[in-house]
Amino acid sequence: MSCKLDKKFLYAYADNTIDPLEKIFVDEHLKYCDECTKALELIYDIDKNLSNMEDDLVFPERLSTISELVAENCISQIEENDLKLKIQNNYRFYRNFKGNIKSSRKLYKKNPFNKFIHKSIKSSIKFIEKPIKKSITKKIKKTKLFKLFNAS
Repeated sequence: MSCKLDKKFLYAYADNTIDPLEKIFVDEHLKYCDECTKALELIYDIDKNLSNMEDDLVFPERLSTISELVAENCISQIEENDLKLKIQNNYRFYRNFKGNIKSSRKLYKKNPFNKFIHKSIKSSIKFIEKPIKKSITKKIKKTKLFKLFNAS
């Protein structure tokens, strides 16, 4: 039977970078799971072998320069792709926005109640227009400036 425990917990456990609560969980799991116990032992063995090999490895000086250039190249490509992606996303957003406006205009024109609404608004404005004009005219006639112009 294969264990369903995510192996990243075992790697974090071996590196001692695991969260305390996860460590408790893994400790309890290891008490009952032979498969994970063997996998953890294998991880410890690999770490031990790698640490022994580090002393024997000699890296050429050019390797660090090459690795820096590769890293800079990767970062520049990511930034370039990121910029292209931002431009594409903005283009899609505005294209969708334009499409939404067009479709809403079509729906507005097809709405059978628009004519009724416009007629109602126009009739309301006509009904209110005369009393408002009279009121404003009265107020204007009471101002000093109006009286000065009419006196001349």
